[in-house]
Amino acid sequence: MIQINGLTFGYAGQDNIFDHVTVALDERWKTGLIGRNGRGKTTLLKLLDGALDGYKGSIAVPIPTVRFSVDEANGKTAFEAAARYGGEEWEIVREADLLGVADLLYRPLKSLSGGQKTRVQLAGMFAVDAFRLIDEPTDSLDLRGRAAVARYLAGKRGFILASHDRAFLDACIDHVLAVTRSGVTLTAGTCSSYLNDVDARERNERIENERLRREIDRLDRAADARHEHAIKAERSKFGVQASGLKADRGAVGHKAAKMMKAATVLEKRIERAAEEKRALLRDAETEIDIRLYPLSFRSQTLVNGRITAAYGAHTVLDDIAVRIERGARLAVVGGNGCGKSTLLKSLVGVGDATVTGSLRRPSDLVVSYVPQEPMFDRPLQRQCEAVGADPSVVTALLVQLGMRPELRATDFCHMSLGERKKAALALSLSTRAHVYVWDEPLNYVDMPSRRQIERLIVTFRPTLVFVEHDAAFVERVATGSIRLD
Repeated sequence: MIQINGLTFGYAGQDNIFDHVTVALDERWKTGLIGRNGRGKTTLLKLLDGALDGYKGSIAVPIPTVRFSVDEANGKTAFEAAARYGGEEWEIVREADLLGVADLLYRPLKSLSGGQKTRVQLAGMFAVDAFRLIDEPTDSLDLRGRAAVARYLAGKRGFILASHDRAFLDACIDHVLAVTRSGVTLTAGTCSSYLNDVDARERNERIENERLRREIDRLDRAADARHEHAIKAERSKFGVQASGLKADRGAVGHKAAKMMKAATVLEKRIERAAEEKRALLRDAETEIDIRLYPLSFRSQTLVNGRITAAYGAHTVLDDIAVRIERGARLAVVGGNGCGKSTLLKSLVGVGDATVTGSLRRPSDLVVSYVPQEPMFDRPLQRQCEAVGADPSVVTALLVQLGMRPELRATDFCHMSLGERKKAALALSLSTRAHVYVWDEPLNYVDMPSRRQIERLIVTFRPTLVFVEHDAAFVERVATGSIRLD
C-alpha cells in the first residue's frame, strides 16, 4: 500500500494546496487522478515521486516510482528518451511494439510528433518494475492515439494517471482519486461512475438546499413576529384600557418584561437554529446562472463551398467540401497533420496558408475564434473591451469555471495553460456571434469545466465548428462532422 497520512503542503507565499490529507492506494490499482486546474494534481504526483519536500505529515511509497511529464522528453534519439527510466533495450522494444512505435525508437527525437514522443516515453516507463505516475499524457494525442494508449494501459497495472479525458479514463482505470475543494476522495470504479455519483449527490444537495432555505425563511419570520409582539406588549403599559381607565403600569410592565425576555430567548434559539441550517448549505447556493445569446443569421446556410489550402508547394487541404448550417455543431475529425487547424483558420480568414476554392461566406457573418494556443497581449479586462465582450459576463463564466475573479487584471503570460484556455473560451462565449470556431478548446481544461462548457453548448445551441480529441465531448456536443483523411 502507498500511504499518505496527514499531508499538508503549500508553495511558499501561497495558501496550502493540501490540508491533512490521508489516503491509501494499492500499488496494483489503475487509478485515475482528476480535479480542477490548480487543485494540485501535478503537485501530488511530484510529492509521491519524492521531487518535493517541505511538507507536513508522512508519505510512504514502498516501491520505486517513475514519473511521466509530456514536456520532459529528452535525448538525441527516441530510444534515449525511453531509456532514461532505466529499462533494458529488449524490454523497451517490447513495450514500444505494443504501443505501435517500435519502428520510431532509433529516429531523432526532434523528428517525432508530440503524440509519438508520449508513446515512446510510456514504453520506457513500463519497461521497468516501478509504480508509474503519469501526468496528462493525452494533450498531444489525437482520437486514434488516445484509443491506442487507453487499450495499452488497460492491460497494465500499478499507475496513477492524471487526465481530463473522461472516455480515455473510463477505458483504462479501476479507481478514481479526486482532488476536490474540500480534500481528496478515493472511490472504486470508472470515471463515469464517479461523475454519475457526483451528479446525483449534487441534485440531492440542491433539493436539500431549497428545503433549508425555506426553513430558514420560516424561522426568520417567526423570530421577527415574536420580537414585534413583545415590543407591542411593552408599549401597551403606556396606553389606556378598554374601559377608559389607565393601565396598571406595574402589572403590564411586569407582563411585558416577561414577554420580552421570553421573546429574546426564543429569538436567540430561532437564530441559532437558522444559523445551523445555513451552515448545512453547500456550494449550490453560490452557483451562477449563465445564459448565452448567439446571434441568429438571416439565412439557414452560413458557409458553403470547397476549400484548397497549401503552404508553398505543399497542399494540406485538397478540394474539401464545407457546408455550415445554422444551429449545426460540426466536429472536424482526422489524424494528426491532416489539416484540421488549417481548415479552421481558413474558415476564419487567418493563418499563413494560401487558400483557394469556391467557399462562399457572407461579409456580415460574425465569427468568434479560439485558436489552439490562445495568447493576448493585454489583461483580460482590456481584452474584453477590445473584442466587445461584457466583462461582467466573462467574469461570471470564469468564476463558474473555477477561476478567481482577480485574474481579470492578470496578463495572459502569467496564467497557466488551463487558465488561458478558459479565459479564451469565456471571451468567445461572451461575444455574440453567428458561428463559433474552436481549435482544441479543451486542451489543459479540467473535467468539471469541460462538462460545464458541454452543458452550455447543448442548452443554448450555438452554431459551432470545432476540433477536439475528447471523445465524450464530441459525442455529446457534435450534430455532424467534417472528416479529413
